[in-house]
Amino acid sequence: MKIVSLPYRTAISEALNGHVVYSGIGIPTYEEYVQVTASRPIGYVPKGTEEVGCYIILLNQTSNDNSAKCTRNDDVSIQAQITTEWTSNKGGSKLAEEIAELVVNRLFDADGLFNILTLDEPLSLWKGELESIQNINYDLTSSRVWITQLLITGSITQG
Repeated sequence: MKIVSLPYRTAISEALNGHVVYSGIGIPTYEEYVQVTASRPIGYVPKGTEEVGCYIILLNQTSNDNSAKCTRNDDVSIQAQITTEWTSNKGGSKLAEEIAELVVNRLFDADGLFNILTLDEPLSLWKGELESIQNINYDLTSSRVWITQLLITGSITQG
């Protein structure tokens, strides 16, 4: 038996990081918190007269045993949080929602199955789903943050 949370998170991170591009700008993906480095800075997307900070964080991961007697099966979930920070205390949720659409299109085929995620043997991802979408915003002293949260679920067998 293997714990499936790390391979699942790693597969999603690798599928997104460097592959979600908005207006020619790569939107970086971080795991659990933003670790800005020279090789992976926050993406700044031009919008009107300002540049909006954009990034994706993978958080709140779960894994639950849903096994039958003959095969190990785990239901997994992870939250992808698309964050946009507007320095002018304005903006809106549209940019975060458009980037979220790019994330969904990167991960899923039209039939709702994961289209590019693969896991190493003995793990096999056989089902994926966009479970929910939630929009949030809040103000900081010098900016407004708009977030779109995606709850991405799947089922993994161990064979």
